[in-house]
Amino acid sequence: MWSAPRVLLTPLTLLCPPQSEPRSWSLLEQLGLAGADLAAPGVQQQLELERERLRREIRKELKLKEGAENLRRATTDLGHSLGPVELLLRGSSRRLDLLHQQLQELHAHVVLPDPVATHGELGCLWGCGTPGRGSTAHCRVAGLEKQLAIELKVKQGAENMIQTYSNGSTKDRKLLLTAQQMLQDSKTKIDIIRMQLRRALQAGQLENQAAPDETQGESLASRQLSPHLALQGSASSSIMSPFLGQGGGSCDPL
Repeated sequence: MWSAPRVLLTPLTLLCPPQSEPRSWSLLEQLGLAGADLAAPGVQQQLELERERLRREIRKELKLKEGAENLRRATTDLGHSLGPVELLLRGSSRRLDLLHQQLQELHAHVVLPDPVATHGELGCLWGCGTPGRGSTAHCRVAGLEKQLAIELKVKQGAENMIQTYSNGSTKDRKLLLTAQQMLQDSKTKIDIIRMQLRRALQAGQLENQAAPDETQGESLASRQLSPHLALQGSASSSIMSPFLGQGGGSCDPL
């Protein structure tokens, strides 16, 4: 009679169960953000949360890999077969590679946190003054301009590296590929920063338009109120004149 094969549960499989492989396809598709507006604050927040999750996964995988390496050393000292341990290490290395690829993809799309949203009433770190009317958009623009300047320098450095390693030896091929990936990531981030910068500038223009409108409203109210105050003052004078005349004296105007 046929029976199902037995699964041998060794101490290795009990201590280090097989881990599921991270998905290698586009992370934006996995998050449902393919074609989304990557400059939108809500999308940026979602990408930042995913980046933190990947960092936690990488730290956990590094601990598992370290444990497997320690187990390999112990297995070698005992003279046992290294096959299962090597298999575990190769799987851990593959998972780490995929996680790092996904993290690199997110780095290209996540812009630094908004200094206004991060520090709130304490003001931003870009030296744009204390928060107040009209300062929010100005602080946002200053922070994005600084990010853009840094990213443009990164882009220039990647282009210089590509030019240096283009005609190099085979040994420089890996550096060339790294520089090309860095250039592509930098271009993506520059596009996102520029989109956010345009929105911040538009928000600043709206704030500047709102402030004069409020001032004009106050001025108009004052102009409308002045005739009423003058009429009220004239009426008060006519009412008080008989009483002032009874005293037989004059009253100097105040």
